[in-house]
Amino acid sequence: MNETDDLLVHRDGGELWLRLNRPQARNAINWNIRRALHRHLLEAEADPRIRAVVIAGTEVAFCSGGDIKEMGNGPEDSAAKLALASEIVQCIARMPKPVIAAVQGHVAGAGIGLALSCDLVFASSSTVFSPAFVQRGLGPDMSTSYWLTRALGIARAKQLLLTARQLDASQALELGLVTEVIDEVDFDSVVRARVTQFSMGPTIAISQIKSLVNAAAESSLPEQLDLEAKAQGLLAATEDHRAALQAFSEKRNPSFQGR
Repeated sequence: MNETDDLLVHRDGGELWLRLNRPQARNAINWNIRRALHRHLLEAEADPRIRAVVIAGTEVAFCSGGDIKEMGNGPEDSAAKLALASEIVQCIARMPKPVIAAVQGHVAGAGIGLALSCDLVFASSSTVFSPAFVQRGLGPDMSTSYWLTRALGIARAKQLLLTARQLDASQALELGLVTEVIDEVDFDSVVRARVTQFSMGPTIAISQIKSLVNAAAESSLPEQLDLEAKAQGLLAATEDHRAALQAFSEKRNPSFQGR
C-alpha cells in the first residue's frame, strides 16, 4: 500500500476531501498517511482555489490513532513521527480556510487530536471517542492535550485522559468537543451540504475569524482588540464585503467569491 492508497484525495470545486483509507487498521496513522496528509494540507494552504478542506475516515472508524505496528522502532523514529504530526496540526491551525472533520465510528488516541485540530467536527451518531493513551503506557500527542484542555478545562481534561473514559457522540457534543451530531443514515448528505455552505462563504472573513478565535485564549484584551481592528481593516477592503453590502441594500443573499 502506498500513500495514494492510504489517503484518498478528491477535489470537488472549491472543496478538498482527504479521506483516511486503511479500514483494515481502523485508519491508524502510518508513515504513508502522515506524509500524504502533510503534503496535501500544505498544497491546500497555498491554493486560493481551495476554499474548504475536509478530513474524513470511513464508516467504521475516523482514525484509531498511531499504528501500533509502526511503534517501538527507537527514539529517532518516534521523534520524526511527532515532528511531522506537529507540522500537520500547525498547518491545520493556520490554514486560511475552514478545515472540517467528518467523524464516524471509532476515534482513538491521536485520531482525537487530529479531529479536534479541525475548525468544525461533524460526528455521526455512531461515533465513539476513546482517549486510550494511558492504556498504552503513553501520553497524548498530536495536540490532543492542547485542544482537550481548551475545550474542557484542566480538571476535566485530566479526568478524561487519566481514566481513558470513552465518550459517545452525544456526550462529546454536550462537552463541546463536536460541532454537530448527525444521524448515521443522513451523515454523508448532511456533511456535504455543510461543507458546500462553507466553501461558498466569504473565505477571507472565515480565515480571519478562525485566526482571531485561535488567538483569543492566549491574548490580553488590548492585544485581542488590536487583532480585531487589524482584521476588520483588512476585511473592509475585500470584494466579499462589498458584495455583502450591495446584497443587503438589494434585499437578497450575497454571492461570495472568496476575494
